[in-house]
Amino acid sequence: AQLRASIRRWHGKRLFLVYEPVWAISKQGKGESCPPEKAKTMAMFIRKQANILLPKTRVMMIYGGSAKAANIADFVDGRTFQGALPGFASTKLSEMKTMAAAIS
Repeated sequence: AQLRASIRRWHGKRLFLVYEPVWAISKQGKGESCPPEKAKTMAMFIRKQANILLPKTRVMMIYGGSAKAANIADFVDGRTFQGALPGFASTKLSEMKTMAAAIS
Protein backbone atom coordinates (compact mmCIF):
# COMPACT_ATOMS: atom_id res chain seq x y z
CA ALA A 1 0.00 0.00 0.00
CA GLN A 2 2.84 2.41 0.83
CA LEU A 3 4.56 1.76 -2.49
CA ARG A 4 1.31 2.08 -4.44
CA ALA A 5 0.47 5.39 -2.77
CA SER A 6 3.98 6.74 -3.34
CA ILE A 7 4.25 6.02 -7.06
CA ARG A 8 0.68 5.98 -8.35
CA ARG A 9 1.14 9.23 -10.30
CA TRP A 10 4.63 8.50 -11.63
CA HIS A 11 5.00 8.92 -15.39
CA GLY A 12 8.76 8.85 -15.88
CA LYS A 13 10.87 6.32 -17.77
CA ARG A 14 13.08 5.56 -14.75
CA LEU A 15 12.38 5.36 -11.05
CA PHE A 16 14.92 5.02 -8.25
CA LEU A 17 13.63 3.44 -5.06
CA VAL A 18 15.57 3.12 -1.82
CA TYR A 19 15.31 0.17 0.52
CA GLU A 20 16.45 1.10 4.00
CA PRO A 21 15.32 -0.96 6.98
CA VAL A 22 14.24 1.43 9.73
CA TRP A 23 16.43 -0.37 12.26
CA ALA A 24 19.51 0.18 10.05
CA ILE A 25 19.22 3.97 10.29
CA SER A 26 21.94 5.13 12.64
CA LYS A 27 23.62 8.09 14.19
CA GLN A 28 27.38 8.40 13.90
CA GLY A 29 27.84 5.20 11.92
CA LYS A 30 26.73 2.74 14.59
CA GLY A 31 23.83 1.22 12.66
CA GLU A 32 23.55 -2.44 11.80
CA SER A 33 23.39 -3.32 8.13
CA CYS A 34 20.73 -5.66 6.90
CA PRO A 35 22.15 -9.05 5.88
CA PRO A 36 22.82 -8.69 2.12
CA GLU A 37 20.66 -11.66 1.06
CA LYS A 38 17.70 -10.38 3.10
CA ALA A 39 18.12 -6.90 1.61
CA LYS A 40 18.29 -8.35 -1.90
CA THR A 41 15.15 -10.41 -1.30
CA MET A 42 13.28 -7.29 -0.18
CA ALA A 43 14.62 -5.28 -3.12
CA MET A 44 13.46 -7.92 -5.61
CA PHE A 45 10.01 -7.96 -4.00
CA ILE A 46 9.75 -4.15 -4.08
CA ARG A 47 10.95 -4.02 -7.70
CA LYS A 48 8.46 -6.71 -8.73
CA GLN A 49 5.58 -4.77 -7.16
CA ALA A 50 6.75 -1.51 -8.76
CA ASN A 51 7.01 -3.22 -12.15
CA ILE A 52 3.42 -4.42 -11.82
CA LEU A 53 2.27 -0.87 -11.03
CA LEU A 54 4.54 0.81 -13.60
CA PRO A 55 5.20 -1.70 -16.39
CA LYS A 56 6.80 0.88 -18.74
CA THR A 57 9.20 2.27 -16.13
CA ARG A 58 12.72 1.00 -15.46
CA VAL A 59 12.91 0.54 -11.68
CA MET A 60 16.33 0.76 -10.04
CA MET A 61 17.02 -0.01 -6.41
CA ILE A 62 19.36 1.76 -3.99
CA TYR A 63 20.43 0.25 -0.65
CA GLY A 64 20.35 2.72 2.21
CA GLY A 65 21.02 0.90 5.47
CA SER A 66 24.42 1.61 6.98
CA ALA A 67 26.42 1.01 3.80
CA LYS A 68 30.16 1.35 4.34
CA ALA A 69 33.41 0.31 2.68
CA ALA A 70 33.42 -3.05 4.45
CA ASN A 71 30.04 -4.12 3.04
CA ILE A 72 29.09 -2.03 0.02
CA ALA A 73 30.22 -4.63 -2.53
CA ASP A 74 27.89 -7.16 -0.85
CA PHE A 75 24.93 -4.95 -1.74
CA VAL A 76 25.72 -3.08 -4.95
CA ASP A 77 25.96 -5.80 -7.55
CA GLY A 78 24.34 -3.96 -10.48
CA ARG A 79 21.53 -6.52 -10.69
CA THR A 80 19.62 -6.16 -7.43
CA PHE A 81 20.96 -2.84 -6.16
CA GLN A 82 22.32 -0.22 -8.54
CA GLY A 83 23.69 2.04 -5.82
CA ALA A 84 23.87 2.83 -2.12
CA LEU A 85 23.35 5.72 0.26
CA PRO A 86 26.40 5.67 2.53
CA GLY A 87 25.06 7.85 5.33
CA PHE A 88 27.64 8.47 8.05
CA ALA A 89 30.37 6.85 5.92
CA SER A 90 30.07 9.82 3.56
CA THR A 91 31.63 12.08 6.21
CA LYS A 92 35.00 10.36 5.75
CA LEU A 93 36.79 10.97 2.46
CA SER A 94 38.93 7.83 2.70
CA GLU A 95 35.82 5.71 3.35
CA MET A 96 34.07 7.22 0.31
CA LYS A 97 37.09 6.58 -1.92
CA THR A 98 37.23 2.96 -0.76
CA MET A 99 33.50 2.57 -1.34
CA ALA A 100 33.69 4.03 -4.84
CA ALA A 101 36.58 1.73 -5.72
CA ALA A 102 34.72 -1.30 -4.36
CA ILE A 103 31.76 -0.83 -6.73
CA SER A 104 33.56 0.55 -9.78
